[in-house]
Amino acid sequence: MIKKSIFLLGMFFMLLVPLFSENETSSSILQNADPKQLGITLSNAAMSTEPSAPVSSLQARFSDYLENGLAAWTIQIVNTQGKPYRTWQGNRNNLDQFPQSLQFNGLTDQKEPIPDGTYQFLIRMEYTNGDILVKRSPFFAVQSQKPFGLVRASRPTLSVANPEGVLLYHDLSSDTEWTGFITDTNQNIIKKIPLGRNTEAVVRWQGETDSGNLVNEGTYYYFAEGVNSVGLRGRTSPVPIRVEPPQKGTIWLQLDRTIFSGRSQEGKLILTPRSQDIGNSISYQFSIKSLQNGGIVKQESGTLPSPFVWDGRDTLGLLCPDGTYQAELKVQLTNGKTLTALSQSFRLDSTPPEAQLTVKDGLFSPNGDGLRDSITIIINAEGGTEWTGSIVNAEAIPIKGFFWKNNPPNNLIWDGRDDGNNLAPNGTYRFKLEGIDLAGNRIVVTSDLISLDARKPQAILTSDLQAFSPNKDGFADVVKIRLVSAFT
Repeated sequence: MIKKSIFLLGMFFMLLVPLFSENETSSSILQNADPKQLGITLSNAAMSTEPSAPVSSLQARFSDYLENGLAAWTIQIVNTQGKPYRTWQGNRNNLDQFPQSLQFNGLTDQKEPIPDGTYQFLIRMEYTNGDILVKRSPFFAVQSQKPFGLVRASRPTLSVANPEGVLLYHDLSSDTEWTGFITDTNQNIIKKIPLGRNTEAVVRWQGETDSGNLVNEGTYYYFAEGVNSVGLRGRTSPVPIRVEPPQKGTIWLQLDRTIFSGRSQEGKLILTPRSQDIGNSISYQFSIKSLQNGGIVKQESGTLPSPFVWDGRDTLGLLCPDGTYQAELKVQLTNGKTLTALSQSFRLDSTPPEAQLTVKDGLFSPNGDGLRDSITIIINAEGGTEWTGSIVNAEAIPIKGFFWKNNPPNNLIWDGRDDGNNLAPNGTYRFKLEGIDLAGNRIVVTSDLISLDARKPQAILTSDLQAFSPNKDGFADVVKIRLVSAFT
C-alpha cells in the first residue's frame, strides 16, 4: 500500500540516477544538446626551422565547428608531454573570430626556433552554455638537422672473383629515406642501392654496375645519401674500395642475395656466371646441392646460359626444404680443360612468420570513468624481423600505427585514441598485424571486431509547470514531469 503525503510549501528538485550496463550512472541534465565538434587537417606531416629546407612552415585548417555561442578559444602547439611552445587566444568580448586556418612558421612565443621533436595543435573552445571542447590535431615533426651517418667496408680491396664481395655496413640517422651510391674516381654514379629507412643495413657489392656488367680495375667510392621528410639532404663520407682484376682463366658464380623464399613473389635466386679469359666453352653442368645432407636437388646441362635462376624447387618441381644450399658450375672448354666454380652458400627459407591475435573483451568505453577505458590485444608472434600493426576502422582505413623490429609485445593496450591522440569515433575497429622476415616471407592477421562506445548516459527532465499548488482547488494541483534518457 502506497502512503500519500502532502509536502510543505517550498522549492523541490528531482535527482535522477539511472542505472546502465557496466554500472555506469549519470545525474546530468542537458541544457544544450548541440553537437560540438572540430575538424583539423594539416598541410604536411613535417616541417623544418632550417631556412634552406623546402618545407619551412605548416598550415592547420579548421572545419565543421560550431561558432554560435563560442565565447573563448585557445590554440596551442604542444609537444608529446603537453608542454606549450606557441599560443593563440581569442575572446568574443574582443570581437575575436575563430580562425579557419593558421600558419605556423616554426617560432615559439619567444620568437625562438622551436626545438626538433614531435608536436601537435591543441585547441580548447569554450561556449556560453558551459560546454568545453578540447581537440588535438595529428602529430607533426619538426626537423632542422640534415641526415647523417657512417658507412664502412668489410675490406679495402675487392676481387670480383671472390663470391663474398665487399660488405658495406651502415649506421644512419632515422626517419630518412637512404640510397647508396657507387662512383668512380670522376664521381660518375655506376650503381644505386636502395636502402629505404633501414638505418643498419648491410649490403654486398661484388663489383657489378646497374647494368649488371663488372667494373674495370681501379678505385671506386661508396657513400649513402639521405632525404628526410622536410627535404633536407645529407650524405656520409665516401669509403674507397680498390677493385683488383681476377686471374686469367677463372670462372665464378655471383649471387644477387644470400637468403630467399620459395613462396614469396620475389622468391627467385639469380646466379650469374662470370669468367676472365677462359676462351670458348663447349658445355656446362650446373647443380645445386643441400649442405645438410649433400643431396643434389637441381641439375641441368647444355650451352652456358646467363644467368641461372632458381625458384627453390627441385627437378620435379617440388619446393625444397628450408636449409643452406650451394651451387656448382663446371664448364668444358674447347681446349679440353674443365673449370669448376663453387658459389657462396645461400639459404632457402620458405616458412612465413607466425602470429595469432586475441582480443580481451571486444567492447570498451574510453570515456575516462575508470570502467573499460582501454582494451588489451594479446599478440603471439615469432619468426619476423619487422612487424607493422595498425588499428583500422570499419572502412579498413588505418587510424593508428605501430612498428616493431623483431617481435612485437605480447600485450598491446589501446586507449581508443588515434595517431593524433584524438579519441576515435564510436564504432567498430580491428587490429591488423603484418610481419616479414629476411627471406621476404609475409604474414597478415586481423583480430576480431573491437567495439568502441564512449557515450555516457545522460537524461533530460522537463515539466509543464514551474510551480504548482497541490491544495485540491483545481488549479495547478499536479505537475507533469517528462524524462528523456539517452547516451551522448
